[in-house]
Amino acid sequence: MAYYVPNMLELNSQIKQLMKLGKLCEARDMFDKMAHRDEISWTNLIVGYVNAANSNEALILFSNMWVNSALQKDQFVVSVALKACALGTNVYFGELLHGFSVKSGLTNSVFVSSALVDMYMKVGKTEQGCSVFEKMTIRNVVSWTAVVVGLVHAGYSLKGLLSGSIHYSFPSNSRLHHMGSSEDSPSSSEGSTILPHFAAENLEHSLHQDNGTKLNSMQIGDQKGDGGCDQVVLSSATMNQDIFTSCEE
Repeated sequence: MAYYVPNMLELNSQIKQLMKLGKLCEARDMFDKMAHRDEISWTNLIVGYVNAANSNEALILFSNMWVNSALQKDQFVVSVALKACALGTNVYFGELLHGFSVKSGLTNSVFVSSALVDMYMKVGKTEQGCSVFEKMTIRNVVSWTAVVVGLVHAGYSLKGLLSGSIHYSFPSNSRLHHMGSSEDSPSSSEGSTILPHFAAENLEHSLHQDNGTKLNSMQIGDQKGDGGCDQVVLSSATMNQDIFTSCEE
């Protein structure tokens, strides 16, 4: 009697659906029992754990994926791993991924660079986040929102951002540009309302300059990680510092 064996596409689709439904244990069990796993299998599971705010498990999975040289680490899975670093405030892992991204050319991707800005801002590395932002040739709503929210959280007032004490220039038709000439500094509640509009305005401004950049589908949230990412330490056999270029260029 012949038994039907699902193909890779079907298995990956099932894992993705289970993760969307929040059935992490079932998805992981299916993943562990797969005779062969491709990049999509790994990525689906990592994305599921990140969406469930389980950054520790997401980074452990990414580390296991890393040691398999047959698996390609593309811009999407790297950006998801960076989001996990931001959730768990895992600076060490994030800096290693930054080095890898520089060496492999992934910083040319708006997905990866935006995730780097978001990660650095959320872990309190404001200067590094601004440095990545300044080097980006294309910026989207994620990168703009991350850098502005990060600077405000770091103690820079919106009035300071607008008045030029911080050297980012905002389009003349932006709401924030016009508010910069006002004597009244926006309140925190006003700022939280203004920032999404600001990001959208600057994205539209950038699109005119960059000839139709595709929007990043990544989302920025205020989710907190599981607090256990300090347990994830990459061994020298997996992501040795020697294979990374310095992030401090």
